[in-house]
Amino acid sequence: MQLTEAGRLVASRSRHLIAEASATLALTGRAARGEAGLLRIGFGIASIFGLLPDVVQRFRGAHPDVQLHFATCRRADQIDALVRGEIDVGFIRHRATDDRLQMRHVLDERLVAALGPQAAGTRAPACARWRQNRSSSLRGPDPQASTTTC
Repeated sequence: MQLTEAGRLVASRSRHLIAEASATLALTGRAARGEAGLLRIGFGIASIFGLLPDVVQRFRGAHPDVQLHFATCRRADQIDALVRGEIDVGFIRHRATDDRLQMRHVLDERLVAALGPQAAGTRAPACARWRQNRSSSLRGPDPQASTTTC
């Protein structure tokens, strides 16, 4: 028996569709296991200097078929985005108290204070005094102090 031209076209297309269906099924299984798909990550700007680059590199090595999408967010915005399902994971600096989120401690950081060269001069006597007493323990911010954004 010999196929007609129409039969050859259907057979060729059928083989293609069966291969595509098999690939789709395999991809679906990998996605269900977290090995493929899209992972949306929220982070604060400070995260890019510590934990995040190393985590991303290791994750990409282990899961090359997962696309990563990054969103820079303030802490409160990350929490809202997590709750709304707009991001899958967020890296925040302080523990949130939202019962809808699962938290996992991933990093202890050592905070360092940096003083500019003018801090030792007369233009900033409070900084100079603090520099001289830097071995003393630090307390929370003074509620009477003014704040500014850099």
